[in-house]
Amino acid sequence: MAQGTLQWTESAAAARGNAVAGLTDDERERVRKYHEYRRDNPRVERLFEEYAKIAHAAGRSKIGVRLVWERIRWDEFLNTDSDPKMPNDFAAFYSRLIMRDNPELEGLFETRRSRCADAAILGIMPPR
Repeated sequence: MAQGTLQWTESAAAARGNAVAGLTDDERERVRKYHEYRRDNPRVERLFEEYAKIAHAAGRSKIGVRLVWERIRWDEFLNTDSDPKMPNDFAAFYSRLIMRDNPELEGLFETRRSRCADAAILGIMPPR
């Protein structure tokens, strides 16, 4: 497992408790905004997963999260009438989410320890 990634095998209850404990107000707000963004922009998640799988199928064992994030931004720029609003903070959240949901992609993205990102991918919506 890549350094800094959440141990997916730990119990869900313990993971949720550990992920929320100690989050600052700013981190809680980032997690909340991520969940809102993810709900309102499902296409971003679909494209992120698609491009990660394409890279993996092409034999890539490591890719940068920004490579995928900017590819999505470029596609959205060309294929929609609006300027894509893709907060850079969320790229790390999506990389963890995609690796969690696709075990064959585990380790594709390098991650660093992040309580905020770990809380986000566990589906935790901190109270206001």
